[in-house]
Amino acid sequence: MQSLVKSVDDLKKDIVFQKNLLQAEYKQKIEEHAMKMYEQMNYTVQDLEEVYKKKVSTLRKSYQQQLIDSLAVIKANYEGSHSGSKVFDSGDASSAKVQALKKKLFEKDIFIQSLEGRIAELEQSDHPKQIIFEAEDDPEKKRLEEENKEMKGKIDELYENAQKLEDVLRQKEKQIRLLDLDVGSMKQKMEKDQQTIEKLSSAQEKLKIDLENEKATAEKLLNQQKDEMEKLFEAKLKEQETQFIQQKQDIEGIMRTRLKEKEKEQDRMQQEYESRILEEQRQKLKHIQEAESMKRKQQSAKTKSPPVKSSDVSRDTEMLLAQLKKLATVKEEQEKDIERLRRELDRVNRTWEKKFEILKQSFHAIKDEMFLRQSLQRQSLSLQKVSVSYMQTNESISEIPSGVGPKNSFYFPANPLPQIGTKTSPSQLTHMADSYADYQEKYMSTENELQVVSDDEEDLEEVHPLPPPPKIN
Repeated sequence: MQSLVKSVDDLKKDIVFQKNLLQAEYKQKIEEHAMKMYEQMNYTVQDLEEVYKKKVSTLRKSYQQQLIDSLAVIKANYEGSHSGSKVFDSGDASSAKVQALKKKLFEKDIFIQSLEGRIAELEQSDHPKQIIFEAEDDPEKKRLEEENKEMKGKIDELYENAQKLEDVLRQKEKQIRLLDLDVGSMKQKMEKDQQTIEKLSSAQEKLKIDLENEKATAEKLLNQQKDEMEKLFEAKLKEQETQFIQQKQDIEGIMRTRLKEKEKEQDRMQQEYESRILEEQRQKLKHIQEAESMKRKQQSAKTKSPPVKSSDVSRDTEMLLAQLKKLATVKEEQEKDIERLRRELDRVNRTWEKKFEILKQSFHAIKDEMFLRQSLQRQSLSLQKVSVSYMQTNESISEIPSGVGPKNSFYFPANPLPQIGTKTSPSQLTHMADSYADYQEKYMSTENELQVVSDDEEDLEEVHPLPPPPKIN
């Protein structure tokens, strides 16, 4: 009985320790996995946001630059067209003046050639005449020369301005070509960015679909594992209940047989003791009768011998009465011991029934706690959006043996409850019953170590049963 009490105490301690350990490890692993997945998702989302912001900023800058360039081109074209019209107008006026000056120069050249021809003719003649130009012609010539110089300077300035305008036009054309090339490259970049954005959006949609599929598969697997665990737990609970009931029946049978043997042995010893006492009483009665006969003989022959004393006879009768009283007290004590043992057996049976009821209620509470743990696990998965990856094995789910629990990253290889132990042999049960009976014979009362119920029936009545387990939907 002491070993059973110790085993039940150890079982309770192991269950509490293993439950706390499983809760701590399971909570820690779930938090680590959730934090990792949350950090990965945050990093990926941040990277995508940064890339998207950079691309949007580059697109905005490129569009702004294109707008500025196009406005500058429009402004330059407008200014060029306006200045060109002015230049063309001024060019027409200057070209008319140039034509007039050219005509005048041509006429002056013809006049100079005619004068040179006359000079040559006069030099060829015998008497050359000294030609003296009048002073009136000299200021006109100077004026014409000055006008010619001025016209040549203006013509040079006009040529320089025309060359400058041509250079400016060439530079503007080059700039326009470069801007066209930049616009083409920016368009290509915009197309590439649009393609990358479309690819990223499609990849994001695929990831969402994959996450939803993984979530659905994880929920299915969790439900399957829940059903398997419930079946295994119910089977183990039934086995343990049958073992407890069998052990209880064995112990009760052994205790009854032991008590019957004790009662038989006590009855036999009492009968032997009574028979021995009766035999001694008969012998003593015989001695008394012989003494009385001797006394009569002595009384008949008073003259020959002195009178006999009766102290020995009274002493023997007192001893016999004392022995009879002792036997009566021993018999009463033995009857009291037998009654006490019967009451103790009834009390032990009631205590063990109460213990088994409490164990059954604790098993129901553990089962409810496991269901609550699985529901919390599903809630944490739905809140944190944790994706679970499973390895595909060759064996199907239906081929899993009944003795082996479901294998998953969320469960541990240990059993939900420790094994209580194999069925004890009859020799062990008899040894336990003998030790318990000897202990009860030595010490009249024992204390209940587990404090489930007290020694009195009033304490048993005060103990309220545990509430029934809640219904599992």
